[in-house]
Amino acid sequence: MTDVSRLMVVDSASVSRALIVRGLRTKIEGAKITACASAAEALTTGAAECFDFIVSVQPLPDMECVEFIQQLRKLPRQRYTPLVVVSGGADAALRRAIFAVGATDYFDKAQGYPALAPFIAAMMQHHFSLKGRVLYVEDSPTSARVICSLLQNYGLRVVHVPDAEQALELLRPAAPFDLVLTDYLLSGEMTGGDLVCAIRADLRYSAQALPVLVITGESNGRALDKVLEVDSNDFVTKPIVAGPFMARVRSLLLIRQQYQALRRLQEQA
Repeated sequence: MTDVSRLMVVDSASVSRALIVRGLRTKIEGAKITACASAAEALTTGAAECFDFIVSVQPLPDMECVEFIQQLRKLPRQRYTPLVVVSGGADAALRRAIFAVGATDYFDKAQGYPALAPFIAAMMQHHFSLKGRVLYVEDSPTSARVICSLLQNYGLRVVHVPDAEQALELLRPAAPFDLVLTDYLLSGEMTGGDLVCAIRADLRYSAQALPVLVITGESNGRALDKVLEVDSNDFVTKPIVAGPFMARVRSLLLIRQQYQALRRLQEQA
C-alpha cells in the first residue's frame, strides 16, 4: 500500500459521513480522506485527484447509483480505483447492475457502520498487498500512464520503457525484475513477441525465473496462439479490465516468489 492512503467518501448525510470518516481514520493509520456530499462533487473531485479507494453510500440525491459509477469510471484517474457501494436492502438485480458497471464490492448498511471501517481496511490490505518490481514495455503514453498508476496503486514498483530494445538493455546485466509486462505490438523493430523470445532463448530466463505477461489487442484464436507460442506465461486482451488483469499479475508474481524460495533452499543445501 502507498505510504499515505487516499480515500474518498461519498455520502449525502452529514452525520453518517462523519461517522464513516472517523471510523476509517481509526482503522487506517495516516489516511487522507476527502468527503463529498453529492455525486457531482465526487465526480469533480475524482477528475482532479487520484485516490486509492472510494466508498460511496447510496442513494445520492443528484444521481442514480449505476449512472454515478458509470460516470466515475469514465474519469481516467478513477478508472480502476477500488469502489465499495454502501447501501441498504439492494436486491440481486441492483447488485448485478452495480458490479457490471465497475463496483468492486458491496456493503449492506444492515451490518452497521462500526463494521464498515474494518471491512474497508481488510479490502485495502487485500488490494494493496503485492510486492515486486515490474518492467513494463508500452509505446502508448496514455496506456502507460493508466497501467503504471494501476500497478503502483497495488504497491508494485514499475519501470516503464517504450520499446523492447530498451527493455533488453535493462535485462541483460541481470534481472532485477519480478515480472515483465509487454504490449505485443510495439513501435520499435522488435515486437513484444520478439522480446519474449529473446528473454527465453538469448537471456535464458525460464518462465519461472522471469514470468512474462503479454497484452494484446487481438482476440481471435489464431492471433492468441501466436502470443502463447513465444513462451509467455500468460496474456490479457484489450481493453484491460482491472480485476482479471491484476489476478494474472498476482499469480505470476507468486510463481516468481516460489522460484526464488526454491533457489534459496537449493543454495542452503
